[in-house]
Amino acid sequence: MSMAADATPRDADPELPRTVFGLRDMGIAGGLGLLAALLRFINWKQSVLMFNDGPRFLVQAQRFAAGEWESALGDPYHPLYALVTAAVRLAAGIENAGPLEWERAAVAVSIFCGAASVVVFYVFAKSAFGATAAWIGAALLACNPYSIEFSSDVQSEGLFQLGFLLSVAMGWSALKRRSPALAGWAGLASAVTYLIRPEGLGVAVAIGAVGGWQWLRGHWSLATAVPWAVALLIGLSMAMTPYLVWLRVEQGEWLISNKKSVAALAGTVRDLEQRPSLGVAPGAEIAMSHDVREIRYLWREKAREAKRLAQDKARIEGKKVKEKRTQTQRFFRAIGKLLDTLVSAVRPEIVIFGLLGIFVARGRPGLRGQYVLAVMAVYAALLLSLTLAYG
Repeated sequence: MSMAADATPRDADPELPRTVFGLRDMGIAGGLGLLAALLRFINWKQSVLMFNDGPRFLVQAQRFAAGEWESALGDPYHPLYALVTAAVRLAAGIENAGPLEWERAAVAVSIFCGAASVVVFYVFAKSAFGATAAWIGAALLACNPYSIEFSSDVQSEGLFQLGFLLSVAMGWSALKRRSPALAGWAGLASAVTYLIRPEGLGVAVAIGAVGGWQWLRGHWSLATAVPWAVALLIGLSMAMTPYLVWLRVEQGEWLISNKKSVAALAGTVRDLEQRPSLGVAPGAEIAMSHDVREIRYLWREKAREAKRLAQDKARIEGKKVKEKRTQTQRFFRAIGKLLDTLVSAVRPEIVIFGLLGIFVARGRPGLRGQYVLAVMAVYAALLLSLTLAYG
């Protein structure tokens, strides 16, 4: 195999733009990041209700701050958002910290991550698609109503969005430069994102798939591909392994998540009643009773979880919660629901521009096209599977 294939990434994809970041880029990215933070702060100040999972994250963060690690890690939600919230609260001083102070710490994490996501997206988009696509895409992300909503509340999605985009950006750099060191960082970023939500692993899957495809097509030599893949796996295992081992010790089996949806999707749920309780810890009602909206959502959360447990138990026992459908009907209904959710989340006008962009860029995709398609394919398959499993 010719060594010219490994001489430079430009040989694999001559359309890759040259990336130079200057003061203008810093000003644009920083300005859009500040705009994103302002919009999210305003949305939080005007909000009168907390997201239904919010009290759960706050209780989990309080457990971390109190040193109750086993209890905090035993929660089905992955630990990093609550852990970061606890760290912020501890840094600000935990003495006499009431429920509002805990809420502010969690929201501060979400708002910061929402703003930082815009900056990270700008850097990635300029590296992959050029300056025009970078500022337009970053502006759309900064002003996207759904992004504003979930990154201005007590939710893990803001931190997950930042981790996801960091993983994507690092993965792109690792692929473009064929660098084992960057591949290791990309794997580590994806694993850290997994500690926020289990689907964070999807980015590492997409990165590895594109790297393997480059080797199969002869664009990378074996001497390039093997160290690159090993570094990706090492980075991935560094952050994942401790949590996976803890789940193994706690649950008695190898799992990638303690969440019901992920466990059921993987076919590992045997008895929901043996799983740790999904209810809020005893005393949480008293600890959080100073905020009316938290009380309202605390009880709503209990009712929603009770309903979910009843439905899951009936499903596992073979009882039909809804009318019987054929597998084909369920499959197409799931696709329709998934597309409807995507359109409503991204906004129809943005979807139209995206479709036009795909039409303009038609033809055999280069490295960046393969990477974007791989990420989209992995998460489309994941969302479709969850839709089929949970409706």
